[in-house]
Amino acid sequence: MRRAILTGLVIVLAAPSVAFSSVWMPTDEYLSTRRQSAALLGQNASSAIANPGAFQGKTIELQGVVTGVAQREGNSSFVVSSHGQSCIVSSSDSDPQVEPGSAVRMLARVGAPGAPGDFVLLATAWDFQITQKEKAAIARLNKPKAPQRTLSSRGDFARSDVLAAKWVDILEPYKKAIMRFNRKLSAGQAEAIACYILEYSSKYDVDPRLVVSVVLAESHFRLDATSRCGAMGLGQLMPGTAAGMGVSNAYDPHQNLAASVRLIRGHLDKLSGHAKWSQLTWDHLALALASYNAGPGAVRKYGGVPPYRETQAYIARVTSIYRQLCGQ
Repeated sequence: MRRAILTGLVIVLAAPSVAFSSVWMPTDEYLSTRRQSAALLGQNASSAIANPGAFQGKTIELQGVVTGVAQREGNSSFVVSSHGQSCIVSSSDSDPQVEPGSAVRMLARVGAPGAPGDFVLLATAWDFQITQKEKAAIARLNKPKAPQRTLSSRGDFARSDVLAAKWVDILEPYKKAIMRFNRKLSAGQAEAIACYILEYSSKYDVDPRLVVSVVLAESHFRLDATSRCGAMGLGQLMPGTAAGMGVSNAYDPHQNLAASVRLIRGHLDKLSGHAKWSQLTWDHLALALASYNAGPGAVRKYGGVPPYRETQAYIARVTSIYRQLCGQ
């Protein structure tokens, strides 16, 4: 790869318009509305509460407790304690049926700074119901077939046998390396994983040595690896990412590696303008790895590698492994 300087990156993501017909929504409708509105969650929502002027027009989700309710001239206002902060949310609903002490989720649009009520209520649901739905969704995604059973199924072995014949000239070094990285893998498992890496690296024009480096850094080739934040399998796919890429079992190495390599290529395409592998720079690689680790939103926000110690260490680790595998 040649060294180049990143001169700038602008990616605009448009959120679809959503019609909110009622303040109180059934759980499934609320979750659908949250998804369609691209609502800011968690730390991003907390940032919007602290600095609403920087997020004007965005939709955020408040998760917390209503500590106060006021009604005047057919309108309502709520004091909501969310993400360790308090904010005032206004509503045109004259009878919102939200009592002080209620634990709720609220979708709110960030209004003009300094206006009466910086946040305008769009939809409300009970927190415990949304939490149950979220836990159930994660449980479904995290419910794996045992990794050993997944790899030993006839379908997977038949597929890997075909690929082994295709990649016979270079398969053995990858198989041996993977068995060194995780000595608990059988020869058949290591060969199947090597086949999948070679096949999808070729399909998406990614150096297979980079894929090996990413998987080694992410999971150390442990089939059942699960992180504290719920990332799953060899490439440590987050539940939402896995679902969005059509992965039904993120612990299945075939599905996981197909999605992980496609994800790496997707980040490289967005950051390089769909450049071929031979045209990529180390800067492109660093930004793609930052997107894989911290999310593309963080890269857009900071206009480059975000100042997260974990992400910077991750880039250094993957790059170091990759250079070693390339003989540098």
